Amino acid sequence: MAENTLRARIEQVDTHDLRLGKASVARITIRNAGDLPIIKVRITLTAGRDFGFPLGYQSRTVSQEFTLEIPPGESRIIEKQGDLPRKVGPISLVGLYEVTVRVYANDVSTRLDEWKGEVSLSDT
Repeated sequence: MAENTLRARIEQVDTHDLRLGKASVARITIRNAGDLPIIKVRITLTAGRDFGFPLGYQSRTVSQEFTLEIPPGESRIIEKQGDLPRKVGPISLVGLYEVTVRVYANDVSTRLDEWKGEVSLSDT
C-alpha cells in the first residue's frame, strides 16, 4: 500500500549562465522523492549581499509558480529567465551573493526542500 507522501528534493541549482546586463537563465532540477505526483511547484529565491557602507546587507526575494507534472521518482528542470541589471542607480551589482532556494509543491504552501549556496554575479 502506498504511503501517499509528498516529497520533493532540489537536486541541482545551475547558475553558470547568469550574467549582469544580459538575458540570463537559472535552472533548478527538482526530483519527486515521494509517491504522489507533483502537479504544481512554487520556487522562492532569496539573494543578498553586503554592499558596505552606507547600504549594508540588502536582500531581495522573488517567487514564481509553475504548473508541471513530476511523477514519483522522476526529475524536471525548471528554467527561470530574465534580464539582470548591472547597476541599481550608481550601485554595481557585481559580487558574491548568499542565495536560498525553497521549493513548495501542489498546494504551494508546504515547503518541501531548501538549498543554500553562494552565487557570483559578474558582467563578463
